[in-house]
Amino acid sequence: MNEFRTKSLDGKKIHEIRKSLELTQEAFAKELGVTKITVARWESGERTCKSAHAENVIKLEQTKYNHIVRGVTTIFSVRHEDLSRMESNEALRAIRDLLWCKCRRLGIPISDTDMCEAEIKDGGIDLRINARISTATDDILPGLNCFQVKSGKSKKPSEKWILKELFNSVDQSEVSQTNLGTEVQRCLDEDGRYVLVFSGLDMTGKQISECENSLRKAFKKCGYTNAKVDVWSQQKLIGMFSAFPSLCLQITKRDDLCFKDYLSWKMESNMQREFYQSQGIKLLIQEIRTHLYKNDPCHIRLIGPSGVGKTRLALEALSHRDLAPLVVYISDSEDFHKTQLFNKLCRSDSEYFIILVLDNCSSQRCKEIWNSLYGRFNQCKIISIYEENYRSNDLFERVFTCPILDQSGIQKIIEHYIENTHDLTRWTALCGGLPLMAHILGKKLYDDPESILQEPSLDWICDKYIKGRNFDENNEHRRVVLEYLSLFRRFGFEESKKEESKFVYELVKKGNPDIGWDKFQSIVITLRKENILKGRVTLYITPNLLHLYLYHCFWEKHIDFLSKELIESMPPQLTMWFWQMFCYAPNSKIVTQQIEQLLNSQKPIYPSKMFVSKESSILHELSQAFPDIVLDYIKAKVDQLSSEELFKFTKGRQDIVWALENILWREELFNKAALTLLKLAETENATNSNNSKGTFVRIFTLICGAAPTTVSFEKRMEILKFVLFDSPSATYEVGLEACKEALSIHSKPRLIGSECQGLRKTFLPWIPKTLSEHRRQYKIVWDLLVSSIKNRSLDDRTKGIFILIQSGRDLLRVEKFEWMQEPILNTFQGLIEDEATDLQYFLSILTELIRCKFEKLAPEVLTKLKELERKITGTTFHSRLRRWVFFATYNDNYNDEEEDGAGDQQIKLLALEAISKIDLLKDELTDLVIGKNMAIFEFGKCLGQHDKKRELFILIKNSYTQNIRNATWFFFSGYLRAIFELNPAIWEVFIYELVRDNSFCKFIGVLVRESGFTDASLEKLFREYEKGRLEIECLSCLRHSSQLKDLELETIQTLVRHLLERNKCIDALKILKRIHRNNKKFDRLPKELTYQVLKDVSVSASIDTMCDYDWNHIAGSFISQFPDRSCDIFESILDRICHHGDRFFSSEIIKKIIDNDLPRCWFLITSKLNLLNENSAFQFIQGCKSNRIDLSYFPLVSILNWVAECPKYRANIIAQMASPILEEHSSECLVRELLNRYPEQVENILLQKFLSGMWTGSESAHFENKCNIAKQWLEAETSMRVREWLEKYIGILSKLIEDAKIREERLEF
Repeated sequence: MNEFRTKSLDGKKIHEIRKSLELTQEAFAKELGVTKITVARWESGERTCKSAHAENVIKLEQTKYNHIVRGVTTIFSVRHEDLSRMESNEALRAIRDLLWCKCRRLGIPISDTDMCEAEIKDGGIDLRINARISTATDDILPGLNCFQVKSGKSKKPSEKWILKELFNSVDQSEVSQTNLGTEVQRCLDEDGRYVLVFSGLDMTGKQISECENSLRKAFKKCGYTNAKVDVWSQQKLIGMFSAFPSLCLQITKRDDLCFKDYLSWKMESNMQREFYQSQGIKLLIQEIRTHLYKNDPCHIRLIGPSGVGKTRLALEALSHRDLAPLVVYISDSEDFHKTQLFNKLCRSDSEYFIILVLDNCSSQRCKEIWNSLYGRFNQCKIISIYEENYRSNDLFERVFTCPILDQSGIQKIIEHYIENTHDLTRWTALCGGLPLMAHILGKKLYDDPESILQEPSLDWICDKYIKGRNFDENNEHRRVVLEYLSLFRRFGFEESKKEESKFVYELVKKGNPDIGWDKFQSIVITLRKENILKGRVTLYITPNLLHLYLYHCFWEKHIDFLSKELIESMPPQLTMWFWQMFCYAPNSKIVTQQIEQLLNSQKPIYPSKMFVSKESSILHELSQAFPDIVLDYIKAKVDQLSSEELFKFTKGRQDIVWALENILWREELFNKAALTLLKLAETENATNSNNSKGTFVRIFTLICGAAPTTVSFEKRMEILKFVLFDSPSATYEVGLEACKEALSIHSKPRLIGSECQGLRKTFLPWIPKTLSEHRRQYKIVWDLLVSSIKNRSLDDRTKGIFILIQSGRDLLRVEKFEWMQEPILNTFQGLIEDEATDLQYFLSILTELIRCKFEKLAPEVLTKLKELERKITGTTFHSRLRRWVFFATYNDNYNDEEEDGAGDQQIKLLALEAISKIDLLKDELTDLVIGKNMAIFEFGKCLGQHDKKRELFILIKNSYTQNIRNATWFFFSGYLRAIFELNPAIWEVFIYELVRDNSFCKFIGVLVRESGFTDASLEKLFREYEKGRLEIECLSCLRHSSQLKDLELETIQTLVRHLLERNKCIDALKILKRIHRNNKKFDRLPKELTYQVLKDVSVSASIDTMCDYDWNHIAGSFISQFPDRSCDIFESILDRICHHGDRFFSSEIIKKIIDNDLPRCWFLITSKLNLLNENSAFQFIQGCKSNRIDLSYFPLVSILNWVAECPKYRANIIAQMASPILEEHSSECLVRELLNRYPEQVENILLQKFLSGMWTGSESAHFENKCNIAKQWLEAETSMRVREWLEKYIGILSKLIEDAKIREERLEF
């Protein structure tokens, strides 16, 4: 040994010495008086162990060697002195664990064992075990076993000692059952065994026998003549403990070496954290325990990525009382095969009973150990732990993948470290379900949240992933490959997407020529095995935190990586994934300079004047990490585009909006970003709510937490003032929308996301500090809007006033905005005389506020609103007519008992006044004739009711004649309606006079419809129509009249015939529908006329949804009343399908028709098909499918007979019409018959039909469902031809499933 005294030791030698001593790095360092890190650096070769330290290593080796030679043959040997020094609680725990181990070795289930520490102080018993076994052993008897444990060195137990122990007295007179401990009495009463255990005494056989006799004698005096007693001393205990290495470690306190018992393992710092369990983890723990309890060979292999919690899961799985005492934990198992424990376990005479937990045990070493210990299955069970996958065909090896922790569990871990929970979801996503990553990230967020990826927080754990288990020259190659892969969110690797991984390889090769393609692939494959790379075809690095760590490492090393050539050469999808990573780009000068060069306005990557979609996408991704550079680039490009060019900018526009939205969160960039966004908003061409205008407008919301910016109210108001004052109309219009948003009381949804940018702390939206400040801000915006209107153009003012009225109404309706009532009412007062105010809209708002009782308005507010309404109404006939007729509102006739002069009552008063002063009416006639308001109709009706002399007819008629081009029906129809109700005869005279006036030829139909009509009056109209004086529209407009129900059937039939003659079949149908529904005397439809209407409508080119409904309603009634004509209707349906193909027929009606006369319907279908060419037949088939004309309605034999007449053509047609289903165990299946009879003609058609269809959700799941059904069909199918077709169908589905999964994986579906 002296040759090493002055020499250094290399890492390999240090490692060998430490392993030979069976010491962990921590224990080895403690012996030498150095740190664990120093030992690790020696062994890795990072540092050399020199001079004094090397000498100490040699001395330690010699000392340990001499110690072994002196007689300590193994660290698992329990000595007398080890037992003697145990305190009472240690001894009690050791005996308890020993009994649990004994029970486990005997195979006694925990459910058949009642063991507890005695709860009664001084009861004379420390431990009780009630073993439900049938066969006695040397150590445990069936039934009750009670143990009193005595620790420490003392005199050998004499008879007096026994009496003192049992009765607390040496006086023989005190020996009685009364003075015996209660627990001892209970033991003897239940015929239990009393065992006195001396952990500190080594007694001879004679002494043990004397002690047992003393116990029996004492118990006999208490009435227990056949008491079962035992005495255990050190020698017996040593023999019992020697079978359980874990208990030996516990007693000898040598668990600081390579081996640890369960308790020492549990006390490790990384095992002390709270254990969070998902449902998957709970189930796995239960399954592991189930296998451990079986009396079979048992090797449980726990695999999973580093940090997923494999070791902790094993600890929890072994926490049961009868498992934990058997555990020996080895933290680094690579050299376990060299230890004395392994050699002892392999010996045929070994009595060890043990559960070995082999942590960090490689697959190769694991197999070697299992193969060596397999024969000891009844004594040794193994749990091995490692990262990489493990395959085994051994029946008794169970490989379990440790499940990742669910989101809630990861969140709870991080919550333990931080108080702010805004970003919990983001931080959780970075951890990849790994508890260790969550703890590291949580600690870093607590210590330094601004630099979570900087050293040294993640170095050690990430290095563990990067270097893997093989510490050789490949480590650096793994790191290089991983760092280049980290540049991309994902990358394709398998053959179909190989070009992406080859592109990454080319990048690697440029800087590292010694890494060839084979080497690159080998590293990727290894990383996949280790679960660092996940995915099927498209791979990604996991956990995300490792990905980001590698990403930052890459950019620290590459000064001039980015270039235009690099971007242009990337595969398209890889380019997208490349830029998506930039939201996590480090805030370093190296990266910033490269981005600046890339977005250099002098030499831009995309030189075109207009934005291109790729460019916009890149800017969006870069905006989070480099907001100032991106903003300058966008602004420069937007500034050089004209309004016309910006309006034409569509592709990529939303990406630019999103980029600016990201930048708006930065206070220092807010003004420039907002003004740039404003230019886009002025030329908005999109309709989505989060377009440039919507995003700009939302900046100004005053709803707490809804504004997408941290910028203060005052700073935002500076932008709003710029927009509202001295700005062009387009800009002002955007400003008005911003004011509307600011004054809105309704919180509008905001897309969450822009405030979360990379790893930066989430931006929190602006919130006012106090309620009074919040109130003041509404007042400021209101005043700003009012001021801005004054000097604008009439059109701008109209728009501004509209916003004021609308916002004022909303604010007045909410009680908590009472401080805004006065400024709003003052503003409303000034709007009345403003020519830009839309008084009709203003009145509608006022009446809504006044008359709707569900609004809680203060009395004083209600009074002021009524004053405003009265001011608008005025006192003159003209102003009142304008108010109650021309500007009538929906709320005028609202049921309000207090308002006896509102609505209809005011119209009546105006009519009476007009009758009494005709000159007043003459001045208003023109406006009444061209007015479009139902109040005008009511006013005309009131005039007619009070025009006793019928003087107004000529006056109104002349006014209509003068304004016939712009005239509407409201006023004259109202007047005539009153005449019709009072005196139909006079009405007929007036109508006939209008009919003879050519000016009213195109107008008369509507006047008749709205004023009223009779059978006689319609007959006159018919005659005039037949003479050619009236257009058909005069008759067709009657379809909307409710008075049709009062006509005679003959009149209705005449009207319908006239309409059919002029191809107005749809109007005719609506008339039939109206009278059939509303008049019982028309329950029985006119047979031929109805059929003609249905037939004409069925082939009409223009049919709307309501027409579908009407046709089906009438057709259903017609078929019920005239079943003999149902096939005629069916033929009309087929004609419709032939000509138009679209669906509008009820499937219930079609089914009803076919059931009425199935053979005839089949004949009609085949007759149509026989006449059609290939293209027309395809349209007909599609129409039949759309209208649910299913072949399953018809006999299979009829279909096959028709096909057999011309199979080459007809098999194809029927295959297209067949339902895509292969009925199992059915003798009549159309698809099966077609495949058996005409395979060549129908095979491909049926494949297309079975593959087509619609779905929601996952595409691959849709095809998998089809594939599973097809496999069921195949399993039940007996026909060889059908089986061959099904196999082909399943093959196509399998390919579609694979392609869909690749797409979904790449889209992160």
